[in-house]
Amino acid sequence: MASVGTYSGPIGNAQAPVVQGAQVWVKHVNGKGGVGGHRVELVVYDDGGDPARHRAQVQDAIERRGVIAFLQNSEPISGAGSVEYINQRRVPVIGMSGAEGWAASSPMYFPQASTGQSLYDAVVAGVAAEWVPQGYTKVGTLVCTEGQACPDTEKTFARDAAKFGYEHVYRGKTSLAQPDYTAECLAARSAGAEALFMILDANGISRVASACARQGYRPRFSAVSAATAVRFKDDPNLDGFIGPSPVFPYFQSGTLATDEFRAAMRANNVPLSPSGAHGWTAGKLLEKAAAGLSEPPTSEGLLLGLWSIKNDTLGGLTGPLTFIKDQPALNPACWYLTGVKNGEWVSPNGFQLNCR
Repeated sequence: MASVGTYSGPIGNAQAPVVQGAQVWVKHVNGKGGVGGHRVELVVYDDGGDPARHRAQVQDAIERRGVIAFLQNSEPISGAGSVEYINQRRVPVIGMSGAEGWAASSPMYFPQASTGQSLYDAVVAGVAAEWVPQGYTKVGTLVCTEGQACPDTEKTFARDAAKFGYEHVYRGKTSLAQPDYTAECLAARSAGAEALFMILDANGISRVASACARQGYRPRFSAVSAATAVRFKDDPNLDGFIGPSPVFPYFQSGTLATDEFRAAMRANNVPLSPSGAHGWTAGKLLEKAAAGLSEPPTSEGLLLGLWSIKNDTLGGLTGPLTFIKDQPALNPACWYLTGVKNGEWVSPNGFQLNCR
């Protein structure tokens, strides 16, 4: 197996912990004898956000290392140019960051949760379900300029405003590397935004909250859970934060699936995190697909296992997954709600899975 993605630089700050969750799954499953009796080996390539390097690394993984699948390719700005080659070689990509829109058109991509436009739909529905009933009906967005997911999410907020009963009053664009967001906070306040959704990394989100607080501006904040950090609970500027998550809340316990995650992370001395939950879920999808893998293991054998998965939530770790032979994955918009309240991470709706 290989993971090819952006694991350095500003975007890598958000993506590297996702791969760490997949790596914990690898150690955990190998400790149980592997999948289908086969030990899992995972080689991680860092493409540095360069599409050409990504394409070369994908080819190296397939042609030189002989990988039969990719696990948790976090490639939101670098992976589009490799899709045609992956399709031709028929090597499945199992798990991704969620911002890879090409998963909706490629039969070789197997997302572990809502991805691309389905994820953006889930995010908007999730925050609207929390904000609008509480009277936060003037919404702003502050999105990065580094990837297509940023403007696509902004467009989804604008498109769905009337449907969900809010006004999209502010649209800000910025860089993940920007050191201060005072100007954006002032612009959002001037536009009347009572709530602000951000497509930034965790450090950027913290800087926005701090900059706004210095100006006496305290809107409700939100971002997709993979971009959040556990430390948000300790930041009074982020109290009331909402983070829709396409996979289970990382702090959930009391089910077989979530308790296995928590035990594996502890055993490997890796802190529980929202990003880790995404990578772990990708590993569990691979585990499910490879349960009946034949000898010797091949990409086609793994594809057969993936195509056998129907309406499966992996024990409650994600929305229902269904894969059909040689067709793009069915990709419903599903989410769990996480949030920060009084210094703790909570699930405002009691760990309920929502789909639309």
